[in-house]
Parts: sequence; structure tokens; C-alpha cells
Amino acid sequence: MDITLARESCRTLLIIQGDGVQEGSYEDLMLGNAQSEALLPFSVQYEDAAGVYRYDVTGLLSYQDFTAQRSLPYDMLRRLLMSITEMSSAVDEYLLDPDSVLLDPAYIFTDPEMQQVRFAYVPGYHHDFADGLRELAGDLLERVDYDDRQCVFLVYELYRMVKSPGFHLSQLKSLPALARAAEAEIRLQQEETDEKQAAGEETEKADAADEKAPWIEEEETETQTQENLFEGLFQNAKGKKETDIMPHHFSVPLAVTGLCLLMLIFYNTGVMDKAVRAAGLTVGAQVLTVVLMAASCLFIFLLRKIRAGLSGRRMHGEETNEFWGDLLKGNYAYDEAEDEPVKRSLHRN
Repeated sequence: MDITLARESCRTLLIIQGDGVQEGSYEDLMLGNAQSEALLPFSVQYEDAAGVYRYDVTGLLSYQDFTAQRSLPYDMLRRLLMSITEMSSAVDEYLLDPDSVLLDPAYIFTDPEMQQVRFAYVPGYHHDFADGLRELAGDLLERVDYDDRQCVFLVYELYRMVKSPGFHLSQLKSLPALARAAEAEIRLQQEETDEKQAAGEETEKADAADEKAPWIEEEETETQTQENLFEGLFQNAKGKKETDIMPHHFSVPLAVTGLCLLMLIFYNTGVMDKAVRAAGLTVGAQVLTVVLMAASCLFIFLLRKIRAGLSGRRMHGEETNEFWGDLLKGNYAYDEAEDEPVKRSLHRN
């Protein structure tokens, strides 16, 4: 049987010389009426009492060329098996001889998108269909992608089916169910693998937490200690800011000393004499100096008492302004019974 590929105009043709086929044979008539997508369309010419079959394979790739530089993917394998089922159903429907189907990988064609796989039915050609499927399954084992578990599972199931004793064409009808079983089996295995992997990761995390390095624990303890220390210092500083009204305990002696020195300077420079004469006082400058010094000291001590009685209060904003305003207006008085300054009522009887 002669097989050639030829280019005619814009078409690519697979030309096969048929043997022992008479013009107007039953097979030619039945194939002319066949509408199966799994069989290549053809035209026939008779030369010297032999049929020449011309199959249009324009835009198609042979299975052999398709897998020459790459492994067979699962999608193509599944499409191939579905097409074998369709082809066997068409052969059985039109009462054709399955041994005339050409199962050589070089002459099984598919479109680039792998949407349809097509076979050549050659009248007059005879090769045992079961043997052809076994040879095809063996070829698939060499071209399958072994990293794809679905692909491996499916091709081994096909190989096991066609190698079993008593294989019959009708068994190919179970190929779709076989493909679904392969997908379900691989999906189940993947779920089990994912669960084991997740459990392993959780175990590793638990072990890592239990076996924490000593220096990590020391660093965490040291960090916590530093945080507690800083927090304590902050709280102490905050409490001191809220409760310490007078910034220094020696502020009153300093103020008294400063006023006394100021009065002495005024006396020595003659300021006090001028003040006595200007006011028309009958006392001397020395007496006035002493009186002013005593009044200043009394005022400072009174102010200290008032501020000490207000300890614990935060004097900010309006409270501070109100305190100084009431103090200058004479609205604060010292209560000896309570030993603290109290605010006088603005409404006197």
C-alpha cells in the first residue's frame, strides 16, 4: 500500500493506493454517506482497477508530528480516546470492517487546538484492529507525560484493556467512563496529598514552637523587661508632672532672699528716701525698707501655702488663669481649721 502526502493548490492531501477494491464497492458507497467527525473526508479515483483515495488534511497535524518535540498532554490523550470511541461507533453503525482503519500514529490527524482527532479508513487495507490498538497503546506509553498522573493512569488503563484476552471492539465504549474514573482518582489522590501536606506543615510549626531556641527566649525576656522598665519610668514621670506643683523646694527661700536684696539696694541708692518724701510719710527710709521686706516675705509664704494646698491638681489652661485671677481679686483665704486655702464665696451676706 502506497501512502504519500501531496500539495495541490492550497490543500494538503493524504493519498493512499487501495488494493483489491472494485469501483462502486460497498465500502465506497457507505463511506460516501458517513457523517462521522472521527473519519477523514476523502474522494476516490480508480486507476487500473484500483482505487486511489485522497484525504483532505489541510490545516491538520499528524499525531506523530504533534508529539515529536513534546510529551503527550492529558487533554490530547483524552481527546484521542474519545475519538477512538466515536470512530468505532461509526464503523459499527455503517457495518464497515474495523480492520481497515489506519492506526499508524503518522496518519492519525488532529487540529492545532486538539478539538478533534480524525482517522483514515482505507478500503482494501487489512490489519487486525485489536493489534493496531495494542501497538497504538504501546506508542502512547512512550510519548505520555509522566509528570501528569492523570495521563499516566489513563494510558495504563487503556493498555491493560487492549492487552486483556478476549478484547472486543464494544469495550471501547467504556473509554469515557474510564477517563472520568481517571480524573476522579487523581483528584482524590491530590486531595489526600494536600491534606497530608497541610498536616505536615502544622506538625512542623508545632515542633518549631516547642523547640524554640534558648537565645530566642532570652531575647524575648529581655525585650519584655525593657518594655516594663520604660513603662515604669513613663508612669513615674507622668505622676510627678501631675503632683509636683512647685518645681523646687528651695524656691521660697530664694524668692525671699532676692526681695530682701532688692530692698537693700533701693535703700542704699536713695530710692527709699525719695519714696518717703514723695509719699509724705513721717517714717524714715529704714523703717519703710523693713516694712516692705516683711510684707514681701509674708506675701511669698501665703502664696506658697495656697499653691501647696492645690497639690494634686493639674493647673492648665482655664484653671490656671482662674486661679491667678481669683488670687489677685482676693477670692482665696487661708482656713486654719482645714490647714489649706479655700475659695471665698463671691456672694457675701
